[in-house]
Amino acid sequence: MIKKEDWIKIGVWVGVATVVGVAGHYLLKEKQVDNNLERSVSSESKAKKKEEKLMIKNIVEPKTIIIKNKSSTFPVEIGDSGDHIRQIQANLLKHHGWADVEMGIYDTLTDERVKRFWKVKEITEAIYKSRISNPVKLR
Repeated sequence: MIKKEDWIKIGVWVGVATVVGVAGHYLLKEKQVDNNLERSVSSESKAKKKEEKLMIKNIVEPKTIIIKNKSSTFPVEIGDSGDHIRQIQANLLKHHGWADVEMGIYDTLTDERVKRFWKVKEITEAIYKSRISNPVKLR
């Protein structure tokens, strides 16, 4: 049988261990908060630098749009315009999302997105009809 004195010793050691554990927890938590603050400050500065680089890139490389007048609508080329271009852009917008769309003009951004998502080099009439089976009513 355990004596009363042994129970007191066990209680004291458990108490000391608990205090050490709680103190260690608070110290580590403060360190983590400090590290998170440093990370958030550095990530904010990195985001600002990326944003500045993008702004500089947009200034250096402006988007050019050349509007062409041609008799045939297919194959689609950069600079083409019309309802069929709006349908292509609406399809890309609906299925893949998009920001800063210049609706109605087949520009370099539209061309890049067609190549990326439709995986075709050019839009022929057959490809257009297979992708745009139900044209969207645009305003």
